[in-house]
Amino acid sequence: MPENDETQQQNAVETSETDDATTDWKAKAREWEKRAKDNMTRIKEAEPKLAEYDRLIQASKSELELAREQATGYQERATKAERDAMVATIALDKGLPAALARRLQGSTPEELQADADELLAQFPASQETTARRAPRPDTSQGSSARGGAPASPADEFASIIRSQIGS
Repeated sequence: MPENDETQQQNAVETSETDDATTDWKAKAREWEKRAKDNMTRIKEAEPKLAEYDRLIQASKSELELAREQATGYQERATKAERDAMVATIALDKGLPAALARRLQGSTPEELQADADELLAQFPASQETTARRAPRPDTSQGSSARGGAPASPADEFASIIRSQIGS
């Protein structure tokens, strides 16, 4: 058997030598060189297209990112506006002054109502200031024909008329 392996190895070497002798390596080299030049030409033709493709991808990414940022900003503004409207409604319903309404804490209507109740309990005087009354007139002020304060506006009117008529 060992002789058989040696024989196979010798036959393989002889076969490869005859293949090498029949192969035109210069022709193969020229063929590969031609392929390489063709590939370089194709690459040079594709480079501007690739650059344009990259530019478009980058432009679309920036537009997409810009759109995402705008959407996020609009979402935040909408959320804030909804909360502000909820706070204003609850403050109005509870009779909470504007100065205290800004201090309301919570994200749900129930939380805001509970906080409004707590604020109203802590600041009971603020309820009195929301229902302002007109001041009472001071009848001791002003002048009259007699030098003293008139008893009523009707008496003052009568005294003016008397002074004009001359009675």
